[in-house]
Amino acid sequence: MIKVFEGKYDKSKFYSIMGKYFAEPRYKKELPYLVNRDNTIWFINITKGEVLAFGSLEESKNKITFTEDYFEKDIRSFKTVLKAKMEYLKDNKKPIETATSNPKIEKELLKIGFTKYRETTNYVFLHKEC
Repeated sequence: MIKVFEGKYDKSKFYSIMGKYFAEPRYKKELPYLVNRDNTIWFINITKGEVLAFGSLEESKNKITFTEDYFEKDIRSFKTVLKAKMEYLKDNKKPIETATSNPKIEKELLKIGFTKYRETTNYVFLHKEC
């Protein structure tokens, strides 16, 4: 099941689900840029109370940014999150940008029309026109 948190949602409910990703050393090391801003929209794949994958996005005046994408064990759980994000953006006319260090996530983004425009030692930067 995909749970979406957007707008003025219950932060205590959100952190009861996502708290470990913001607090535990393992995740802080793996997700060093994880942040929850007021304009962040979260898509969380939850089954039997367990987070399988999540993704977030932020909209600015000129673009959409996929700010986080993560899956615990199975890329299929991320595909569900990605599908939910793209469905949410179906009427979007702004370009979408993101960066990832995960080759499996990169592969899924390329499959749906993202193109790689830059690469560093740790990250691949991708872009999609809508």
